[in-house]
Amino acid sequence: MKKGAWANIARKSNRRDPVCFSPYLYRACNRVEWFFNRSKQCRRIAMC
Repeated sequence: MKKGAWANIARKSNRRDPVCFSPYLYRACNRVEWFFNRSKQCRRIAMC
């Protein structure tokens, strides 16, 4: 919080106090994670 960052976690139905959530930011973060996961899976091809 001090550095201006926050957790972007999807809401749950049983959570007492809702957290700040942005669906656009959540999707963008997932796409970045998917990209790095795919690049790690294709490491053999990328390092040739």
